[in-house]
Amino acid sequence: MDTQTEKTFRTSDLHLIAFLMTQDCKVERLDKSATRTFFYFLDLPRCEQLHKDFINGNDQVSARAYSGAIRNAKDLINAQKRAA
Repeated sequence: MDTQTEKTFRTSDLHLIAFLMTQDCKVERLDKSATRTFFYFLDLPRCEQLHKDFINGNDQVSARAYSGAIRNAKDLINAQKRAA
């Protein structure tokens, strides 16, 4: 589930995270719960609009950039697990 906290956009959806990363959305921080890792992105209004575009299929991104962003997001999640 995606939620917004103050000025950041929060999500644990790996595919949405990767899409936002391909759109140059900046990750503010990661936060681990018992079962999920949440990414917090800056620029809430822009992320909300990109989220709508993603859900509605009104998005276009390079397959190479998208697969690379998925790898990068997984690397960040794994790095956080190792640090804990």
